[in-house]
Amino acid sequence: MMLKLSFIGMLLFAAPAYTQELVPQSPASAKSQDKKSALESTAVATSQNCEETGCDARLSAQRPNTPLGARISDALTRQDREAAVDILDHERVTLNDRMNLLVLAGRMNEAADIAFILMERSSLDESLYAQAAPILFASARTSGVMTMFQDFDSYKSVTTEVSTAGHAVGRLKLDFSFHQELRNSHDMTQLANLSNERGGELAFHQRGDSYLNTLALQTSQAFDTQNGMSIRHQRQIGSRLKFDTLLAYNQMATENAALRIIGRSNQISFESTYSIDSNKQWIVGGGHNQYHSIDGQALGTGNLLTSTLSHEVTGVHPAMRTRLTGTWNRFQAEDTYLLGWAESLIPAGEAPRTAAYFMPEDVSEIAAYINIGDATDSKLPARSLEYVGEIGVFDNPASGTGWRASAGLAGRVIGADRLNMFIRFDQSPGGQDFSSLGIGVTYLLVY
Repeated sequence: MMLKLSFIGMLLFAAPAYTQELVPQSPASAKSQDKKSALESTAVATSQNCEETGCDARLSAQRPNTPLGARISDALTRQDREAAVDILDHERVTLNDRMNLLVLAGRMNEAADIAFILMERSSLDESLYAQAAPILFASARTSGVMTMFQDFDSYKSVTTEVSTAGHAVGRLKLDFSFHQELRNSHDMTQLANLSNERGGELAFHQRGDSYLNTLALQTSQAFDTQNGMSIRHQRQIGSRLKFDTLLAYNQMATENAALRIIGRSNQISFESTYSIDSNKQWIVGGGHNQYHSIDGQALGTGNLLTSTLSHEVTGVHPAMRTRLTGTWNRFQAEDTYLLGWAESLIPAGEAPRTAAYFMPEDVSEIAAYINIGDATDSKLPARSLEYVGEIGVFDNPASGTGWRASAGLAGRVIGADRLNMFIRFDQSPGGQDFSSLGIGVTYLLVY
């Protein structure tokens, strides 16, 4: 800088100095000459002072503030750890940027906490899910507890579940969960007998660059002890397409309140998710189930076809999403008179005592939903307390037109954790002409 100023000074002032010897100067010219000399002296002094004290930082401070997005991009591009730590103090950093900055800063536990929230939020955003999943699965373990009260027309229940996930076993990841469901206050005209249930699941995950394989082993004990198994393969193709295939044997059936007490199913299902653009996704799925009771009696079969089109509304609210869903279920009950445990659940005098008593009803349904809240979009800055809500209307031949709604709050307690409180109401779960109410609390610690 000093050489450049000296060279410019020579160009500016050499000609006037030479001209002074040839041409008499006017008073105005003399004043101009004095002013230029003063400017030259100031420039040289400033240059010398910058060389001694370093004025780059001072000049930077005088410039307009660099946009936050540019600072984040620059820190991540240059892998500047100190800049990352400094930017993390800014409140308006979005979740995906905060996660990447935390990784750069070496704060992996906090990064895993953000990754969990991103995966929870971004089930309809494949690019964000792909960013978050490796961070959570690579280094973090989670443990949590969930308790939920449910009120069906046929009975009430309180479910508690304890889980832990992400434990390394060689190249695999191990998840484990245990649950207990206490059922009481049942309607004697619909169910004559009830049994509490307890059980658990052990799952092994194998993750590759574009796939995830999962082997899950289930066990439960209610009227009888049951064991089940499922194999799932999820594959990502590019940034737009994902496939999910599931094979299951003797897994718990949850299609309606009565079936979940005594029903098991063998299932094969397939689902594909295509991201049309950053705001739209189309999900198509189908499956075939073979239902049976816990003591082996065939209940029937069921076919399912689903189609979901999701669109994120922009300009109205940064975290609003609309969904249009279409569902088609076709169930065929076995013409079988029930015996044993299955028969014991049916009230006396109920005739005929056939498998159709437990089977879901045929349903074709169209529904529209609106989701809104902090916890639906990772483009929003992180908050200590977030909200989420959903409301939807549906129409099906079994129960006519109805509505569903849910609301919840989510926040952090000690930093690397997640506390959720939620309430859900469904007028017609599973296509049956029943209503249900669910109230619950979940807590997950990432470590």
